[in-house]
Amino acid sequence: MLSRLLKARATRAGAAVALVATAFAVTSGSPTQAAPQSKTLTATCSGADDASKGILAGLGNGTLALPFTITSDVPATLDPGAADQPISFTWGVSMDQATVDKAAGVSPSLTVKDMVLDIGISGPTSTTEVQGRPAPMQVALVKGQPVNIKEGPFSGKLADIGKGGIIKYTAKQVGLTISLTIADKATDIKVACAAPGTVAITSIKIPGSPDIKQPIEMEGTPNSTVSVDVLGQYVTPGADEKGTVHPIDPSSLKVIDGPGTVANGQVQVATGAAGTTSSVTFEVCSGTLPGTNAVQSLQIDPSLLLDKDGKPVLDKDGKTQTNMIKKSVGLTLKFGDDTTSVIWTVPKAIRDANPNMFQPPTNWADTYNSNMLFWIFFVPFEQPSPADIQAALEALPSIGAGGVKVTAADPAKPGLYNIEFTGKNGQKDVPNLSVGNYYSVFPQEHLNAIIDDATKLLNPPAPPEGTPTTTTTLPGGAANVDDAVAWLEQQMQDALGRLDLDAWSGYAKQWVQLKVKQGMANIDFKQVISALTSIFSTPPLIQTTVAGEPPIGMCSQGVIDVSVPAPPEPTVLPTSVVQSAPPPAGHPATYTG
Repeated sequence: MLSRLLKARATRAGAAVALVATAFAVTSGSPTQAAPQSKTLTATCSGADDASKGILAGLGNGTLALPFTITSDVPATLDPGAADQPISFTWGVSMDQATVDKAAGVSPSLTVKDMVLDIGISGPTSTTEVQGRPAPMQVALVKGQPVNIKEGPFSGKLADIGKGGIIKYTAKQVGLTISLTIADKATDIKVACAAPGTVAITSIKIPGSPDIKQPIEMEGTPNSTVSVDVLGQYVTPGADEKGTVHPIDPSSLKVIDGPGTVANGQVQVATGAAGTTSSVTFEVCSGTLPGTNAVQSLQIDPSLLLDKDGKPVLDKDGKTQTNMIKKSVGLTLKFGDDTTSVIWTVPKAIRDANPNMFQPPTNWADTYNSNMLFWIFFVPFEQPSPADIQAALEALPSIGAGGVKVTAADPAKPGLYNIEFTGKNGQKDVPNLSVGNYYSVFPQEHLNAIIDDATKLLNPPAPPEGTPTTTTTLPGGAANVDDAVAWLEQQMQDALGRLDLDAWSGYAKQWVQLKVKQGMANIDFKQVISALTSIFSTPPLIQTTVAGEPPIGMCSQGVIDVSVPAPPEPTVLPTSVVQSAPPPAGHPATYTG
């Protein structure tokens, strides 16, 4: 076919170019470079130290949801054993409006520094990561305006590319420090983020996928249809790494690109005019590789009584004891728009004996305050069983029976559960679970109110012009701020001793205000928040540990080229030819000119 094409002078130049291009394609490993593609992964970020955890608790529920948009410039496909390939990644980081609004009340700007934006690489390549270490960036905070940060591109290369499989790119390590200016002093919030999910993939022939004999080159007539029996003549079953041969699925045959269709198990290629080539890409599979179920972890505060060294206090039988004034009582979980019933962290016997006390509260702080002694002294803590959590989740319409499997994650880590999505939510990406309501002793609402007040005190609005000055009477009749602070600290300690949380909360608010007045330049906001949060139970923390992934087809692609030969060149008689006489019979005509 090729020699016939070369004989036509009109196609010689094009054929030469095609041959050169083919030579380069063979030597370069024939990568298919996809257009840069973007993927948004929602990262769950939590404090990397105790003080940062406390500040994040004041800004929300102890975590930040940061959408990372990663733009990947990577090959879509590679031939087995291809040469090294350049790759690059650009990161976009977003803070939602609600978080910006709260942060803007504390500081008019922030600095994002110590950023770690690493892409992990797995699969048939010796390259394992592309690191991103951008320089610090200052960002203005304006209420009502979300913040978007773009960093990169960060470049690397795929080296030692293998003979088959999928190269997968994921967010390997994500961390940053958010530095806020509070009371003219930089306050660092260190966060570590988990952003599971696939950013992009590069496909190499998957072991076990069909083997396709290439090239497939044929000839056709102009503007017609050529039937190609690819399954019978060009495709054979492939073997995986273990030597297992996987049968071809004829029903999977389809056309990916080009002027073709599938009919009666064959690829029908529509040809063009004379001198043209029709190229069709087809795909055929040998089944699928299983997908991955999404797994999320749930950590419930174990509510243990700890000694001064932070170790659990044991009773005479060697069992851990509950911290009666710092414990979980119950929680609800949200999945999409659905919310579970209350998952109580109280023994069933106590709940059965006091059914009226264990109705879903509309306002937990009021419910607690109205029966404070009951909740403190008569309600022991008990971790819910995995079955209790699973039943609550399966009752949601969006999950249903068999839609989730809950297990204890680690016996050495009480209160830690693995929640695996199965059934209709298995082998795919699913929304993150979140905490709907959290009921605790002491109520978390008191801590949130104190942190809100502290935020306002650190950045008070300027009084209207002409406002008269007022004389402030210090608490306890103190003569100065230092004495008033000491008096309030004693009152806070006494209030805790008699379990009067309302009184403690009132004193704490005054104490924070006077600490601000006592020395704005010397106040350690992180230390203050850390001290306050240490009195309260830690809210439940939910993180995605394994991202759900759909099944991957064990598929191979092939290309069919159907060429329509150019018409033969016509013979043109020169205009000066004169025929002198008819030739004798049986002799050719002779022309002169």
